Amino acid sequence: MMHLGLVKLRLPYPLRFVLANHPLVLGRIKALFYAQNNWEALTAFMKNASLPVDNNPVESAIRPFALGRKNWLYTASPRGAKASAFMYTLVESAKACGLEPRAYLQALLERYPFATTEEERRQLLPMFIKIG
Repeated sequence: MMHLGLVKLRLPYPLRFVLANHPLVLGRIKALFYAQNNWEALTAFMKNASLPVDNNPVESAIRPFALGRKNWLYTASPRGAKASAFMYTLVESAKACGLEPRAYLQALLERYPFATTEEERRQLLPMFIKIG
């Protein structure tokens, strides 16, 4: 346990090393608190080898949407903006699962009205749906 003023930190070893070997500046202190408070999430990839170390594929997928944000600044309504984000999420999720977005959306729109249970609707998600 290390003392930083009146605050006691229970830091994992890598963070204690940073604290012991680098000058304390406000930005570094904030980073240490962030790391301490999120240590479980920040190290989750070390417990499961199938988890990626970074989220670059997700960032690459949303980049076009982020770049187009200015174009969509004046959507007709908040409801329209939510609908746009929802559709974009469906398309990018389909791509991430190796599906052709148009085929996925067509299958989804054809089957959704007949999905009456939560499990039937779950089977329509891109990672579970069977197309073809």
